[in-house]
Amino acid sequence: MAKGIKTKYLCSQSKRWWNKEVEENRRDFRRANRNRTREEAGRRIANELKREYNKAIKRAKKDCWERFIETAREGVRGEFWKMVKVLQTPFGGTKKGSMPEELWNPAEEVA
Repeated sequence: MAKGIKTKYLCSQSKRWWNKEVEENRRDFRRANRNRTREEAGRRIANELKREYNKAIKRAKKDCWERFIETAREGVRGEFWKMVKVLQTPFGGTKKGSMPEELWNPAEEVA
């Protein structure tokens, strides 16, 4: 493995759909939520950021599912069921494992 590239380790609690957009929306929402005052404007801003955060989560989950289905269509029939098994168990029962390449977008790699 190349030096300086972090490996994504996943467990049963990992979110395959989590990405930078969701992370940024979460950070913005939490910051606004902490800093909001009793004024209506502060609450309004925090509520708007919460809506954006929830929309980002829905988009990320939908995109993850669509990538999964697209990979299943491209692959062999048996590969689909292997992938389903991977999704149902925490990486085939292993304690540590890296995310299967079919399930994550290479554009979102951690460098």
